Amino acid sequence: LHNAVQAKQKDKQMIVQLEKRLKAEQEARAAVEKQLAEEKKRKKMEEATAARAVALAAASRGECTDSLRSRIRELESECKKLTHDMKLKEEQIRELELKAQ
Repeated sequence: LHNAVQAKQKDKQMIVQLEKRLKAEQEARAAVEKQLAEEKKRKKMEEATAARAVALAAASRGECTDSLRSRIRELESECKKLTHDMKLKEEQIRELELKAQ
């Protein structure tokens, strides 16, 4: 009987610990998903900005000024960085999902 009571207490403690861990992982996942959504939104805005820059350059007799070329390179570089960051965040989400299971 004593062993059964001890086992039940250990089970309750384990449940509490697992619930705390699950809650922490859910909060971490929510934070990462929010960050990913913000990065996707920012990336979309950057792509739109780059598209406008390209359209503007094409409109001006098909010639790009040096400043526009530089800006396009900056935007393309930032787009690549955001894509890389997004992949990292997606990997973090997958890892958290695996841990939560």
